Amino acid sequence: KTGSGIGSFVTYLVTTQTTLISIFGREDLIVRRRFSDFLGLHNKLVETYLSSGLIIPPAPEKSMLNTTKIKISKDESAGSEFLGRRRAALERYLNRVVRNKVLAEDRNVIEFL
Repeated sequence: KTGSGIGSFVTYLVTTQTTLISIFGREDLIVRRRFSDFLGLHNKLVETYLSSGLIIPPAPEKSMLNTTKIKISKDESAGSEFLGRRRAALERYLNRVVRNKVLAEDRNVIEFL
């Protein structure tokens, strides 16, 4: 959790190991992303590929109630169960995206990772 109050947000550590060094530049990549970054990636993929019939994995759902509870809580452990479920859903989403050869080589996915 970064910040406090209603302006706070959670970032997720995204670690990628790849053999596509010619595309990514190295084997190991580590970045931090917000939930909204995942939704932005999903929207870009839908805009680019949906009309061609490529199936885009669904993005994890956003829970406004749980997100607000985490933002206003002063307890650092608040929402840990929710955040664990969300982290697992984001991991499943990215794994499904990169298992598709077309999506795995998309410039938006490469920039995201």
